[in-house]
Amino acid sequence: MYEMATGRQPFAPSLVSAQELFEIKERKLEYPRHMSQEMLDLLPKLLEMNKSKRLGVNGNIRKHSFYARINWSELENRKIKAPFQPKIPPADKLPVIHPGFCAETSKRANVEGFSDVDSNWKWQE
Repeated sequence: MYEMATGRQPFAPSLVSAQELFEIKERKLEYPRHMSQEMLDLLPKLLEMNKSKRLGVNGNIRKHSFYARINWSELENRKIKAPFQPKIPPADKLPVIHPGFCAETSKRANVEGFSDVDSNWKWQE
């Protein structure tokens, strides 16, 4: 969501060294001045390093002011038209992806304290 709102990744794309992980944990993110107050409030809550304090584990994401205009019931029942429809080219016009690239596996490993999923997370109604 940070990347969609800012056009850049919140942290370095390659998490390879312990030093980079420490810098990510300690560094404050910069937010563009043009962002709405709702987005400026939402992003730090979603990117909270402490899983127990992260929005979604602690508090319902749907109740955040950024989503105030969304009728969740209509959205879930697919009664709301998407505000943006991407233009998707026909399959024969798509760039070819090298088969070797598709076969590669991620070299990243789970690092203690840096999971984006809390094992204690429960769906909030």
